Amino acid sequence: GMGRERRLRDRARNNAAGFHADFGNSDVNNVSHFVNRFTFNLYSAVFLAANQFIAHRQSTGYDTVLAGLPWFTDWGRDTMISYTGLTLCTGRFEKAHDILLTFAKYCKDGLIPNMFPDSGLEPLYNTVDASLWYFYAVYKYLEYVNTPDAYEFIKKDIYPCLKDIISTYKKGTDFSIYMDTDGLIHAGSGLDQVTWMDVRVGDWVATPRHGKPVEINALWYNALCTMDMLQAKFGDNDDSYRQLASLVKTSFNKRFWNENTGCLYDVVDEDDDTIRPNQIYAVSLPFTMKKQLWIR
Repeated sequence: GMGRERRLRDRARNNAAGFHADFGNSDVNNVSHFVNRFTFNLYSAVFLAANQFIAHRQSTGYDTVLAGLPWFTDWGRDTMISYTGLTLCTGRFEKAHDILLTFAKYCKDGLIPNMFPDSGLEPLYNTVDASLWYFYAVYKYLEYVNTPDAYEFIKKDIYPCLKDIISTYKKGTDFSIYMDTDGLIHAGSGLDQVTWMDVRVGDWVATPRHGKPVEINALWYNALCTMDMLQAKFGDNDDSYRQLASLVKTSFNKRFWNENTGCLYDVVDEDDDTIRPNQIYAVSLPFTMKKQLWIR
């Protein structure tokens, strides 16, 4: 909206002023004008480009996100990660509403779809993180929209799905997805590839990550804290999410820090100390278990 554009212009002017102070440019107004135009044009171009990824799904009657033209339709993981930038930052709140509904309608055995195939076939559910990214999308929806109607929509249409996901992950579901006694989430076995690193060619698994992946458990903690926030807002008087989150935090801190590399393990139980960007999610989600040691 105009408020967001005004903030972008103000930031551009500040940047221009800083440029003037650092380099002694005698005509800061010209620099400010250039940066102002560049920032506004870039924002407008990105805003328009975002439209190309939002499409209408006839099977649900609601909008969805295409993961990559022209090869992919709507993928759960990709949708939830891009959700904030495509719909909320751009003020497309109705589309944001519809996308949450689309995936809630297809929640099955505690999983939201990994992919909606073409030609009316049944969705595929071979993903552990799409359902957990869904909590992130819900959190961001409420953060941006933040109206009584938005909370009522989540309570009525989305909250039951969220409760089902948590309950099912605790008990266990398909693709060897289950909560272990330490509160951490295990996922994958055999030829299953259920994180984003899912390349498989025949019987060859490119990056096996069976066990307890770092970003999955960071997302699991974030989901539990999001549920604790929602249950308090909705008056459920249920402290089980907070208690479980506390256990997860303790177990995560105990198992994932690798003193030898100064990083987090990528996967534990079948310990993989490969340094990958997956650990960034442990310090960047709305609710984190971070310690200063990790950040350094």
